[in-house]
Amino acid sequence: MEPEFTLKFVDHKIDGKTVWYTVQVNEKRTGKSWQFMSRFSQLLDIHTASETHFPRGELPDFPPKKMFGNTNPEFVVRRKKELENYYNTLLKSIEIAKLPELRSLIE
Repeated sequence: MEPEFTLKFVDHKIDGKTVWYTVQVNEKRTGKSWQFMSRFSQLLDIHTASETHFPRGELPDFPPKKMFGNTNPEFVVRRKKELENYYNTLLKSIEIAKLPELRSLIE
């Protein structure tokens, strides 16, 4: 079954030591899309909250946190792809896609 939504990490902005990711949500059924901006820590919070609903190991691995060099352009490009893969993997699972934390991110 096709996921109801897909995410594309289309851009980023670096504000001091913080990276803001621009995420485009595409709704398959209607063809509509919209964007929002999020920090890595906000995306990690959603993952952490999701872990309380599923047994350990059932969710894919979340991209690791990096203390230094997280604004390096090559690292940011790689992290965008990892985050995009992570969230699109979640959205492929009907059970996981229904999580309130994940739904609040995309809706």
